[in-house]
Amino acid sequence: MITCYNLSLEYTPGHRVLKDISLKVPKGSFHFLTGASGAGKSSLLNLFALTIRPSSGRLKLFGQEVTKLGHDALPLLRRKVGSVVQDFQLLDHLTVAENIALPQKISGEGFADTDAKVTELLDWIGLSPFRDVKPPLLSGGQKQRVAIARAVINNPPLLLADEPTGNLDPKLSKRFMYLFETLNKMGTTIILATHDESLIRAFAYPVLHLKEGKVMQERGEGE
Repeated sequence: MITCYNLSLEYTPGHRVLKDISLKVPKGSFHFLTGASGAGKSSLLNLFALTIRPSSGRLKLFGQEVTKLGHDALPLLRRKVGSVVQDFQLLDHLTVAENIALPQKISGEGFADTDAKVTELLDWIGLSPFRDVKPPLLSGGQKQRVAIARAVINNPPLLLADEPTGNLDPKLSKRFMYLFETLNKMGTTIILATHDESLIRAFAYPVLHLKEGKVMQERGEGE
């Protein structure tokens, strides 16, 4: 699903956020991504989401070399990636239901199918009464749930989640982990960045550990 060779990223010359990362993420796998604040977790996920480009090295997604693809080729690939980001990126002028439905609308799904999926997800995340509410009126935890629902509505081949349970209580965190597990069993490859060691212990998936911009450790299941 993901292969990178000596992947590096710098936002300002001479200051590399990511340093010569080489790794393979198999199709259908589930990995946690850990590391201290500033270690480069969000930057690595942004590279995989094709929202930024590496400064050097090579990156392959879905078996395709993407490092030097033209801008016109990127939107189609991005549609295969579901992303949950820390600032939610909800559109304030749209309702909760409309925000969740966006990936379906972009991919051209019909209204009936989209509405059924939105209704199912609203029930799952416990926000059915907020269907027609707009994001400014939601709490941080509610926005987080909407962002997760939007990311998974299309059953994407690749899901990148940056602290998706950070604003949720432990019960809701586990509920969403079960949702991610279900997606993974259906074939979605998942990389989930988290600081929550209890979540990592509870689910025991392999861990990619970032330290000072490098993957310093890969901890396998049960270790």
